[in-house]
Amino acid sequence: MSLASVTARPSTSHRQKAKITDEVLCDKGLARPTRIIAPTSAATASACAAAPSTRGCRLLEYVYASATTATSTAFGDVGGQVREIRLWSTEHGVSGELKNLIFAADGPKPQIVLPDSISNTIRIVKNEQISLRERLRRSLGDNGAELLVFDTYLKPGFNLPALIPQVYLHYDPYTISQLGGASRLARQRMDFLLLMNHRVRAVIEVDGIQHYARPAGRTVVQEPGVGWLPDPARYASLVAEVRELTLQGYEVYRIGGHELWGDTAAEMLTGFFVRLLHRHGHADSN
Repeated sequence: MSLASVTARPSTSHRQKAKITDEVLCDKGLARPTRIIAPTSAATASACAAAPSTRGCRLLEYVYASATTATSTAFGDVGGQVREIRLWSTEHGVSGELKNLIFAADGPKPQIVLPDSISNTIRIVKNEQISLRERLRRSLGDNGAELLVFDTYLKPGFNLPALIPQVYLHYDPYTISQLGGASRLARQRMDFLLLMNHRVRAVIEVDGIQHYARPAGRTVVQEPGVGWLPDPARYASLVAEVRELTLQGYEVYRIGGHELWGDTAAEMLTGFFVRLLHRHGHADSN
């Protein structure tokens, strides 16, 4: 099997290089394509040729019949000719390995010891009765919108990826007071994170009015929609962050706070989670 390249022309102004793997039939002096691999930054052509199911690969695979089964009276295969064309198309997630997960759980932390530090064996010796789920929920405080998102996800009893609130995507271990009032990172935490199949990381943000507006001449907190002015700079910062995360391979889903006010908010959220989980192969999301 060998690799060749061909230039595909989807339009007169844009060109892309595709890779073709072909099988040479020495006895007939013929070469026939077995795979046509679309260019992608998510995986190498050699990786896609070896394993078409590799995350991020997009290709057509040609399957040839090994024998003739067709007759003059019945349809079937013809030996050496195309029997099947398979389309492989998978989305890619974040390229880097998951190494740290820092989140803001609230409440007494389990106390642990390491009976075998070489093997990193852990045993909880205190506070084991306090569930992580409750500590995660408490980290949301009295934020009704985020509590609704968290509770709606857990209500059906999904045996699925954990919805982790208040995850630090950007992290500075030094406090603002230690830095003399300065902040080296504009924003550190995301509202929610879902870790799914194939390195897919979905960021879910609940956007209140403070994400795109600023108080109009007041120093106290306003009621939603009262005394606020549009803030283009604040909104630009938000969409720039979304753009950067998307380029890194994250999926970003923003939920407007206004969507969570009505009686149908829980139904809307359930539908969203079911579709999102189905999309990434979590078949138990029924």
